[in-house]
Amino acid sequence: MAGEISNRFAFDVGIERISITAGPEVARLPQTADVVPGDIAVEQKLADILYSPSWQQQLLDAIRTQVENREMLVPSRYQAMLESVQEHLRLAAEKEEDDEDCEDLEEAAKFLDGAKELRDLLNTYRHLLHKG
Repeated sequence: MAGEISNRFAFDVGIERISITAGPEVARLPQTADVVPGDIAVEQKLADILYSPSWQQQLLDAIRTQVENREMLVPSRYQAMLESVQEHLRLAAEKEEDDEDCEDLEEAAKFLDGAKELRDLLNTYRHLLHKG
């Protein structure tokens, strides 16, 4: 009997077809005249199902800053804008009559000043690495 089974499943020839039938019912395709295409493209629907973002990615997308004017990200323009904002914050702090608001404006200006110092330090280290 073992010889009969081994002769029956000779895998050196290959499997041509596997069919499993449960009964006399044959599956049929729907009529093509009644098929209506979906609103979303099939690829988009498949991408939504298979590659749905995690909740962490959705949270990051929700809090990501939307930049309306990408030209301000050019380093020279960005630096000039930061200096301008810092100066406006200092002027607003001088004009402010409320002490609490004045302190907040001065703190924001000091924060920008600290960020500028850190960028300058970074540039110094970067130049040292290029020389070294």
